[in-house]
Amino acid sequence: MKQLGIIGCGWLGLRLAKHFANAYQIHTTTTSIIKKENLLAQGFDVTIIAFPDQEINTNDTTWDCLHELEALIITVPFSKQMELVQLQKRFENISKFIAGFNKPIFLISSTGIYPDVNVEINEHTFTDDELHKNLIGVENLMREKFTQINVLRLGGIMGDDRYLSKYNVSNQEQPVNHIHYQDIGYVIEKMLAKNCAGKTYNVVASLHPSKSAVINYQKGITASSIDDMPVGGRVVSSAALIQELNYTFINPNPITFK
Repeated sequence: MKQLGIIGCGWLGLRLAKHFANAYQIHTTTTSIIKKENLLAQGFDVTIIAFPDQEINTNDTTWDCLHELEALIITVPFSKQMELVQLQKRFENISKFIAGFNKPIFLISSTGIYPDVNVEINEHTFTDDELHKNLIGVENLMREKFTQINVLRLGGIMGDDRYLSKYNVSNQEQPVNHIHYQDIGYVIEKMLAKNCAGKTYNVVASLHPSKSAVINYQKGITASSIDDMPVGGRVVSSAALIQELNYTFINPNPITFK
């Protein structure tokens, strides 16, 4: 059986592990014994490791299973609030852990990299200098280390126990830029089948209803409508992904995410 590595197996990583479990033996990393036991119980191989953000690890040992893997997915979060130097150290440590890996790598990034402006945004709308310094800093660091890396800039991840009406939401007439976690797995699957390398894609559902439309539907106040979409606002486009991968979203409308 082919083997797949997932570094940072949290909320999204676990769902990706389940998505690929039928086709791959899954190797994961986590930071605690409790999380390890949970992952082991679900049939995944687990390595406990932390990636320090205060110092560069002097240990040059790479992941034991690295040479067996067909691909890697890095879901370790990188925050806008964290100091850039700390993020760089954390991802330098991740780089050392997978040093020499020359097969497909997927780095999970975020559409939070873009400025909060009311325009339609694609992957080339802004220069690097206009993007959030923390997020583009990590993306570029990883691109320098691994030229084959694919960067996926995800919208707000929803589905399962994540739904918008759970949260305190402002500016409710603004359009949402959401992605269902199921589609993330299918996008990666498609990219692996096409041997994609060095790509950067926005991964956002193709429809952008208003926040209020999503919340009202989830609360049972209104019925779903794909025709009632806001005009204008900040919209992150996945047109490049749709065209280049010939991808059709499994969950195109955030109003009906489950």
